[in-house]
Amino acid sequence: MDSHRDVHPHAPKTIRNVLAAQVLAQVLPALPLGYWQRRIAARAFALDPMPAMPRTSQGVHLLRLPGTPPIWLISTAVMTWGVVAWVWRPDQQEERAAVRAAVARVRRDGRHLTCAVLFVVGTDAERTRLRHVPYLRLSGPTARVTTVGVLTIDDIVQVLAEACGDFGERPEAAAAADALRRLREFEPAPCDGPAS
Repeated sequence: MDSHRDVHPHAPKTIRNVLAAQVLAQVLPALPLGYWQRRIAARAFALDPMPAMPRTSQGVHLLRLPGTPPIWLISTAVMTWGVVAWVWRPDQQEERAAVRAAVARVRRDGRHLTCAVLFVVGTDAERTRLRHVPYLRLSGPTARVTTVGVLTIDDIVQVLAEACGDFGERPEAAAAADALRRLREFEPAPCDGPAS
């Protein structure tokens, strides 16, 4: 169940998080699967939670779920990634319930039992405040195949900047550079990293 009561769609931080989540969700399908999965997992979860990915399986399906909070589903051959913009106020009493509801939507609407949910926030300070999020007790039998993490805009910038360098003149580098440009349009401060 979605609650619009404590969501502030016009707050600058909320808009920033929504746009960053959208940019991330749209660029990941353009990058090789193993490449972005390892790098995103290292930053969001401090581990590599993905099942082994067959080298021949590179297909990715992107879907934007309707409603609030904004959620994008990226489905691979073996798991679903949910990219969720953090849109709740820091003092919201129902924050944990909102997080659990977003995770439940990813689990319900995803194509696979195994899933990872990434909450996109703006700064390391926000990630520090939300360090409890990956440890929220999830219920049901699918909880053991669900990983939850927090990703900052700086994390996204780092992954994209690495892709710009790693792929040289290939289309993947162009997609990463375009995503970096889009991030700079609304959040110039943390995007001072290299770009193509």
